[in-house]
Amino acid sequence: MALLGHRAHLVHDERFKAAMETMADAVAATPQIVNAEVPGQGWNAMAELSPRHPSSD
Repeated sequence: MALLGHRAHLVHDERFKAAMETMADAVAATPQIVNAEVPGQGWNAMAELSPRHPSSD
C-alpha cells in the first residue's frame, strides 16, 4: 500500500494546493468522483490513449 501513502502525500503538496485553489474558480459545483481500491501494484497502460508518434526509447 505504499502507493496509497504516496497519494495521501500529494494532497499536502503546495502545487496540488495551488491547483485546487485555481480550479475552484473554474467549476460550478463540486466534482463527483469514484474512489475505489483495486488489486495490483503500479500503473497499467491506458487503453483509450496512445501516442501518434511513439518515441524510439
